[in-house]
Amino acid sequence: MRTVTPILLAAVAATIASAQVTPPPSNQAPALSSQSSPSAIGSYSIVERGPNHKVWQSVSWVTNSLNGSVRPVKHSYVEIQTGMSHFVGGQWVDSNPQIQVTATGAQATNAEHSVTLTGNVNTLGAVQIITPDGLHLTSNVLGLSYFDASTGKSVFIGEVRDSTGQLLPSGNEATYPDAFDGGFRADLLYVKSISCFEQLV
Repeated sequence: MRTVTPILLAAVAATIASAQVTPPPSNQAPALSSQSSPSAIGSYSIVERGPNHKVWQSVSWVTNSLNGSVRPVKHSYVEIQTGMSHFVGGQWVDSNPQIQVTATGAQATNAEHSVTLTGNVNTLGAVQIITPDGLHLTSNVLGLSYFDASTGKSVFIGEVRDSTGQLLPSGNEATYPDAFDGGFRADLLYVKSISCFEQLV
């Protein structure tokens, strides 16, 4: 069974901004009955991001009913997920696990690691991966084997054969149906996420 669960954590913090910030018009910060109460929190926007995090921030305004002074209060939380952003054109942008069909197969390039698949799985170098640190990995499936741990012996039960890849409706999964000979039926499935790449039979 395969389970891929993205990690999502949130931390909430409130900090008082500098008194030099210009307060909003009075219609945005109505006087409240309590001595010091905030107005409604506005919409959140991203103020910082990296490969595995985003900082979301919003501002509300606190009015002191005794002297009418207004001060901004920042509210923020941190969203965390492995590989949620990747670097493009000098800035961090959202990662996307979607696989795109190409003239020779398929590829997924909108994440920290990129993946290229050939149209026929029975091809030398059918799977190519470029890691976040620039390593270029090339592989292809030879077949399935049975290993006997008690004797240390193994035997091939099916070699890979010609199979044309198909992009599944999820958009981030590609399958090669009936990809092995040997008298049994088994598919190869490749699953792309923003943080990892899986090969399943």
